[in-house]
Amino acid sequence: MGSGTLEIRAGHKAYSGRRVLSDLNLRVEQGQTLAVLGASGSGKSTLLRLLAGLEELDEGELVCGGSGGTGPSIGMVFQRPLLLPWLTVRENVELGLRYRANRAADPGRVPEILGWLGLAEFADSPSDRLSGGQAQRVAIARALAIRPDVLLLDEPFSALDPLTREALQNRLRALIVEMGLTSVLVTHDVAEAIYLGDRIALLDGTGAVGHEWNGAPGDRDSVRAEELRARILGRYESVLPARAGT
Repeated sequence: MGSGTLEIRAGHKAYSGRRVLSDLNLRVEQGQTLAVLGASGSGKSTLLRLLAGLEELDEGELVCGGSGGTGPSIGMVFQRPLLLPWLTVRENVELGLRYRANRAADPGRVPEILGWLGLAEFADSPSDRLSGGQAQRVAIARALAIRPDVLLLDEPFSALDPLTREALQNRLRALIVEMGLTSVLVTHDVAEAIYLGDRIALLDGTGAVGHEWNGAPGDRDSVRAEELRARILGRYESVLPARAGT
């Protein structure tokens, strides 16, 4: 695996004259998971698109460390699975391998990844017959199959029921640790941010990071996790008026 460091320095991004990100400074170290919280419209998804290379900063600098001095290999998981219904589970997972010039990507590892995510028995099943939780696991498998240095996740579990969401959070965290991935997770779920994030950043509605905390990865119910949740919620509620009427 290559280096997956990510950094935005004095980043600015605007749409139709409206600033979405303003003087944003953010760094994610190799192997670290950053969870990003913020109200709707605060720039969370824009941040992910910039990190993925789908958009460019208007001002500032994006610095990415990758294998052999190149940019990192990036896998992305969206809110919806976006599977091709005429392909099987295995074929959907292998799809990304066709378009990624990544020496670490190995089609032979697809069965292993399906096994990690509890999908081995569905490998040859049509993807349009899967439940919502199963389909989202396929989307995660597709992103992991390319052996990314960086994994970007845009509210990947927001449409799932609480039990399915918790089970997938457990699997995802284990895989991130096992593969040594650098990860950025956008979420509205404070508990999810605490459980998955080594660090938690709050976009405060001005286009910048209003506050950061160290997370409690792997911890759901301890006193520390509850105290952290209370601190984050208090800060989160204090910035909500900044978004009122926008």
